Amino acid sequence: MSISVKISVGLVTRNRSGSLERTLESLRDQSFQPFEVLISDDSSEMFYQQRNQDIAKKFNCRYLHGPARGLYANRNFVAQACTGTHIRTMDDDHKFPADHFKIVRDWVEKYPYDVLVIGEVSPNNSAVEKPYPIPGQLHPRGYSFAPKNAEEYFGISCGGTVYPKKIFDLGYLMCDAFLFGCAYLEFGSLLKFKGIKIRHISDTYLIHYFEHADLRRDEIIIPSMLFAMICHTWSYQPSIKNKTLFIIQIIKIFFQRREKFIGEILHAISAAKVRLNYVDHLPALCG
Repeated sequence: MSISVKISVGLVTRNRSGSLERTLESLRDQSFQPFEVLISDDSSEMFYQQRNQDIAKKFNCRYLHGPARGLYANRNFVAQACTGTHIRTMDDDHKFPADHFKIVRDWVEKYPYDVLVIGEVSPNNSAVEKPYPIPGQLHPRGYSFAPKNAEEYFGISCGGTVYPKKIFDLGYLMCDAFLFGCAYLEFGSLLKFKGIKIRHISDTYLIHYFEHADLRRDEIIIPSMLFAMICHTWSYQPSIKNKTLFIIQIIKIFFQRREKFIGEILHAISAAKVRLNYVDHLPALCG
């Protein structure tokens, strides 16, 4: 059964008006334009909020004040506000190669019930050639790694994924217990666990300027990673191999972070308990 595809862009931003304008200039230069562009602004200063509202108006985008509770809470918020059939996540530090959105639209029309992910390259990588990079999936030890089996793929590109709106309509949201970190990788493992197919859009990529350095602190990253490991290894994909790798990583983190480890693991376990109780009540996703 065919559907009329309408791609919404759910863009999140915070205190980076210059970068946001660069992203929207690149977006509006595309040969194919999305159905709508929503900008959810978590900026902490009125100066940026006003500037971002002006930028949104300049590029014919809908401006929203974000919830100001972290990156994933903002992603959930803007996704729920989108009205298209599909939602393309986006950050404020991206640019796009020629015909990027046309290629994305073609893939969505071909696989309208699947989650589609887009790889990224550095702006210094000026001679990108195929095969374009594939976003990593969650390893039992908590980091992202390139998959070996595309048929069993469950990677997520935090700022470059296209979701059928149905996923959010059925109550699926990213875990917002963490401001940042690799908690987003848990969402890919969850979706696979619930029956969704995840595919890599291999014909294009995005250019990521990666200006999140101010958020990459251990006290944010480590609990987020532990949370993703727990959900993935003990609920979504609970194999003996995965559990063994998990235990090895836990021991390693303990010896690296003795003083902070207890608080971090308790935080992660608490968030995982809440998350898994929530997941238990979600319907299966079968396309």
